[in-house]
Amino acid sequence: MMSGRLRILLLTGLASALVFLFILIGFPYGKLAAYVSAQLEAQTGTQVSIQDIRPYLHVLGPGIQASGIHTVVDSYEIEIDHTSLRPAWSLSWLRADPALQTHIETSAGDIEGTVTLGKKMGFDGFVELRDVGALPLERWWPGFDLEGEGRIEIDARLDADGPDGTIEFDVVQGSIGLPDLPVAIPFDEIRGRLTMGGDHWTLVEEFSLSGPVIDAEVSGQVARGPSLEQAPVSIDIQVSAEPSLHPALASAGILMGGDGSALIQVTGTASNLRLR
Repeated sequence: MMSGRLRILLLTGLASALVFLFILIGFPYGKLAAYVSAQLEAQTGTQVSIQDIRPYLHVLGPGIQASGIHTVVDSYEIEIDHTSLRPAWSLSWLRADPALQTHIETSAGDIEGTVTLGKKMGFDGFVELRDVGALPLERWWPGFDLEGEGRIEIDARLDADGPDGTIEFDVVQGSIGLPDLPVAIPFDEIRGRLTMGGDHWTLVEEFSLSGPVIDAEVSGQVARGPSLEQAPVSIDIQVSAEPSLHPALASAGILMGGDGSALIQVTGTASNLRLR
C-alpha cells in the first residue's frame, strides 16, 4: 500500500506538472508578443515588432523564444531571425539583479551570452560575425568601410556613468576602406583589445592590422565628454605599406616617408572625426 505522505507528494507533483503543461500550451503568447513590443516602445521610444513568441525547454531550464523581430534604431533597421531567453545560473540573482542567458541569430551573425539586468546592466558573451560589413560603422565615420568575418568578445556593464568593461575582437580575411581612399585595402587580420570606464569612453590597449600590402598599429583613446557624440578623440595610427600602395594613400592625404611608413592622427569628436 502507498503511504499517505508518498501519495501527497505524487499528487503535488502531478498537479505541478499539469499547471506547467497548461502554461506551456495554454498561455496566450500572441498577446505577450504585443505586450513586450508595447513595453519596449514605451521604455526606449523605439518601435519593435515581434511576429511570434513561444516557450521552449532547455536542459538547464525553461525559457522563451521569439522570431521575426524587426526594429529601427536611429533609422538603422535591425532584423533578428530568432532569439531565445532563459534564466542564467548566476550569483547576480542573490543581489536582486536578474541574469538571462540569450542567443540571437541574424543574417549578419550570432550573439550569445549572459545579460544582467538591474541598476547596472551588463553583457558577458560573444558576437560571431559572418559579415562585418553589415555593421553601421559608416554612421560614425562617413566613408569608412570594413569587410570580413570576425568575433567580438564582450564583458561590459552600463550604468548612468556610461560603459565599463572590455571588448576584444578579431577580424580576418577582409578589406578596409577609408575616406577619400580610391581603393579598399585587403588585410589578413585585425585584432585588438579595448577597455571602457574611468576617465575615458574607450582606451586602445591593443590594436593591430596585418596584411599583404600594409601593416598598422593603433594607440590612443576616446576621452570622456558631455556625450559619446561629443567625446574628444585622440588616436595615432602607425602605418607601413608596400610602395605599390603609396599613390593610393597619397590621394587620401597620407604621405609615406622614405622608409615606407607614416603616422596618421585621428582627432575631433566621435561624431566628427578628422584625419591627418
